[in-house]
Amino acid sequence: MGQNQYGGTARTMAMGNAFTALGADVGSFAINPAGSAVAGYSQIVLTPGLEISNSFSRSTNYYGGPDATKVSQNKADFRIPNLSFNINFGLESGILKNFSIGFSSNLSDSYTEQTVMGGNTNNSSYFGALAQAATFDKINADDLAADTHYDRYPFDLVLNYNAFLISPIKNETNRYVGITEEATGPDAQGNYNISMRKDGMLRQGWGREVTGAKNDYILNFGFNFLDKVFIGANIGLTHINRKYSDYFREAAVNPSLYEVAFEKTTGETVNTYWKDGRYNYSLSATGTGIYGKFGIIYVPTPWLRFGAAIQTPTTLNMFERYGASVSSSFDNAIFSTRLETGSFENRYTLRTPMRANFGIAGVIAKRIVLSADYEFCPYGDMVFQHNKINAEDWKEVNRSVSSTLGTGHSLRFGAEVRIGSALSARLGYSVTSNPSLVGLDGKNGLPVNHFLNWGKHGENRACFGLGYNSKGSFFADLAVVARIYPTGFFYPYDDIRDKDGAVVVLTPEYVINRTLWTVAATVGWRF
Repeated sequence: MGQNQYGGTARTMAMGNAFTALGADVGSFAINPAGSAVAGYSQIVLTPGLEISNSFSRSTNYYGGPDATKVSQNKADFRIPNLSFNINFGLESGILKNFSIGFSSNLSDSYTEQTVMGGNTNNSSYFGALAQAATFDKINADDLAADTHYDRYPFDLVLNYNAFLISPIKNETNRYVGITEEATGPDAQGNYNISMRKDGMLRQGWGREVTGAKNDYILNFGFNFLDKVFIGANIGLTHINRKYSDYFREAAVNPSLYEVAFEKTTGETVNTYWKDGRYNYSLSATGTGIYGKFGIIYVPTPWLRFGAAIQTPTTLNMFERYGASVSSSFDNAIFSTRLETGSFENRYTLRTPMRANFGIAGVIAKRIVLSADYEFCPYGDMVFQHNKINAEDWKEVNRSVSSTLGTGHSLRFGAEVRIGSALSARLGYSVTSNPSLVGLDGKNGLPVNHFLNWGKHGENRACFGLGYNSKGSFFADLAVVARIYPTGFFYPYDDIRDKDGAVVVLTPEYVINRTLWTVAATVGWRF
């Protein structure tokens, strides 16, 4: 949530948002507040856009191989990346040539994703992994059925136990088996052999959906001194609205191979067949915070510019609502179950770190503009706080943040070529390193040098656009941006282990490749 993607107008997006030293465009105010003073005119601008998330997933170890488990999923959202105006006040003489006051609503990050994946397996099971977790933690079955269970144990363990998808081994209170498994024993040492149902095949499916956005509402002030030095300041209000949901479903390909015996309180046994089970989790988060940002642009010659800006930390007041549900289906519908945790709430504060950016830009023959930016943000400096939770607990959380996150680095490049008096063509490219310090090469990833963590571990953007300037005050721009996320790895449940903790069966591995496309159009008037 501490990331800044800046959004902006179609012009700034098409040039990779490399605008720290350029300014003038209202989309640059969020990048460098001094940019508003460069324009020398007033303007009002609207930028609507469409986002399309494309997610491609495959599994490396499902039955039938990766070619049998490839899934592509698309999701679209309408956005308004930028809505801005600024008023420029020219002065007759003196050191201060002009000053400006403006307002900008800017999309600083977006959460648009829909990913699904799955396949068939007879090697391991989600419900088996949950049963294993309950066994290793030596959880008493009575505790999982108690009224206070949600306060003591993970949602997935409690729900799946009460939906009959994991259960204690007969005559045991803290050894469990998944409904997809069978237990034999005990042996002379009291150990049970737990294995997948003979000849059984499971159809597994997992999916997640993310929606929402982070928007900055900016009050901007800019000052022009002698057309050489431009200084600006922002007072920004950040608002976050993010919704996340996921599910995992496991179903019997042939339910007749998954016979289950239920014992009534009367002692009577009823046999039926298990068909499927599904676990759902959802989380919504909102937050607001205020920050300041200060910037400068220096123009030593008409063809060269330098810029720099720094943003203060933002203390976000966060509110979360979350919950989970489970459903199980049996051939005898009397045993089919749907359970919910209800809604849980959490409030805390998150202090995001400061950030700084630096830029250089040049103009060639009054027709070609080239620009480059560098930005850094020390994500390890994020701090969580909560008045109602033991301070020592939060110290551990913050120690984990500082030990697993380093500094994120961004490079942005942009180019613009004027074609005649009215048209312009633009290109942009940016790359952002992954601030994570460990585990970037998959499940068994080794520690990496985060400063050099570009390429396949970083986030890349390729941008293109066109611009039109009328002879009057009207102008219009178009941008197409491809935000290419690093390859992700997902493991839906823990590896299956023996009684000594050694891995005997690996969990399925999903590989996820995702691209977020943005098409934006800007219309504006200068006056």
